Amino acid sequence: EHWRMSEGEKKLAEAKKWMTTTMFRWTPDVIKAMGAYEEAAKAFRREGKFNKFAQAKTEISKLLYGQGRLLKAGADLEAAAIEVKDSKVAAKMYEMAAGWYMEKGSVDRCARTLVKAGRQFEDSDAKTASALMLKAMKTYPVVEGRRVINMDTYNAALGSIMRLKMYGDADECIKIQLAHWATKPEDYARYIMKAWLSRMVIKFAENDSNAAIAVLTEAITKVPRFAESAFGKLAIKVVEAVARGQGERFNTVLRGPEFKVLDNEVARLARKVEYNEAWDKESAKALAAKYAEIEEEHAEAVAEAAAPVTTDEIDIS
Repeated sequence: EHWRMSEGEKKLAEAKKWMTTTMFRWTPDVIKAMGAYEEAAKAFRREGKFNKFAQAKTEISKLLYGQGRLLKAGADLEAAAIEVKDSKVAAKMYEMAAGWYMEKGSVDRCARTLVKAGRQFEDSDAKTASALMLKAMKTYPVVEGRRVINMDTYNAALGSIMRLKMYGDADECIKIQLAHWATKPEDYARYIMKAWLSRMVIKFAENDSNAAIAVLTEAITKVPRFAESAFGKLAIKVVEAVARGQGERFNTVLRGPEFKVLDNEVARLARKVEYNEAWDKESAKALAAKYAEIEEEHAEAVAEAAAPVTTDEIDIS
C-alpha cells in the first residue's frame, strides 16, 4: 500500500513514525518529526491538497507549543492559514494561534489575529468572517474603571460585520462594546449614545420596528441624559414618523445629514432603510408619548433652575 501513497502522505507517515516510541527509541524524536511534517506540508502544497497541508502545519505548531514556544507556534500557524482555501479549516488554525497568544498574555495580538482572519473570508464566507470578528471582540475582559483599550478592534469588527450585512451580529458587537464603555460611562457618554442610536437603525434595517422601539425605550431608561441629548432627539424624530405613519418623513430623517454622526457603515445603512406601512404604530405612539413627558419634565426642571430666588422663598427664622 505504501507505494500508492502520495509524497505528502509518505512524509506524514514518516513524521508519525518519529513520534512513536519503540524498543530502541524511548522518546519521540521531535526534531526529525518536525522535519518530516515540513516536507509533508511542502508536498501537499505542490499537490494542491491544502487541508492536508493545514494538517501538517498544525502538527508542527503543536510540537513547537509543546516546547513552550507559543509565539513561534502561533506565528507559523497564522502564516500557514493564509494559504488554506477551506474557511472552516483556516478559521480553526487562526483560532488556535490566537488562543496561544492569549495564553502568552498578548490580548491585542490575539484580537488582531482574529480580525485578520475575519477579513480573509469577507468575500467567501460571511458567516465565518462575522463569527471571527465577534470572537475578536470577546477577547478583551470588561474591567471596571479601566480605560477602554479595544477601540481599534471594535471599529474593525463593526465595520466588517456591517459590510457583510450580518445585522444580528452587528447588534451583538455593539452590545459587547457597550459593556466596556459602561465601566466609565462619563468618559464615553457620547460613544454610548451613538451606539444606542446605531442599534435602532440596525433594528429598523431588519424590518423589526418593535425591536427598534424596544431598543430606544431601553436607552431612555438606562442611559443618563439620552432623552435630552441630540442623539435622543434625533431618534424620537424617527419614532414620531412611525407613530404618525409618515413614511416619507421617516425616510427623509434617516437620509438626513444628522445621521452622518454614526459610524460610516451604520450611516450608509440608515440611508437605505425604507419605511414599512405594516410597522406597529401603537408602540411608536407609546414611546413618543413617554418621550414628550420626559421633555416636559426636563423643561420644567431647567426653568425652575433658571428662576430667580426671591426673599419670600428664603426661610430666615
